[in-house]
Amino acid sequence: MALEQLIVFIVFLAVGLFNLIARILRERRQRERREGRPAAEPAPPPAPVRSLPPRVVIPPTPPPPARPAPPAERRLRPVPAGPAVAALRQLGTPAGLRRAIVLTTVLGPCRALERPDSGESWRATF
Repeated sequence: MALEQLIVFIVFLAVGLFNLIARILRERRQRERREGRPAAEPAPPPAPVRSLPPRVVIPPTPPPPARPAPPAERRLRPVPAGPAVAALRQLGTPAGLRRAIVLTTVLGPCRALERPDSGESWRATF
């Protein structure tokens, strides 16, 4: 018997035993109520409630000072060429073009969305 099967069997037995004990205790409580005996001793009276100390009020902190605006030369500087330019440079070689075609084929539209009788996607007609 595998360990997992043994654990499931033990859990099954534990649940059954728990249900049996709960039923016995429930029947005992009902029998005590019918006989007039209290099921348990009455709870002691609640302890007196003490008043809480006054709350401490924390004054709000002022907002941090605003940063000064960057100089005009820095704001007007053109953005350097990013990943789009680098991607276009990679297609310049035959190997890059082949890689792009393969990626387009693999990552292209799902063939499950195409109608069996035509080659175009049926979602494109909506």
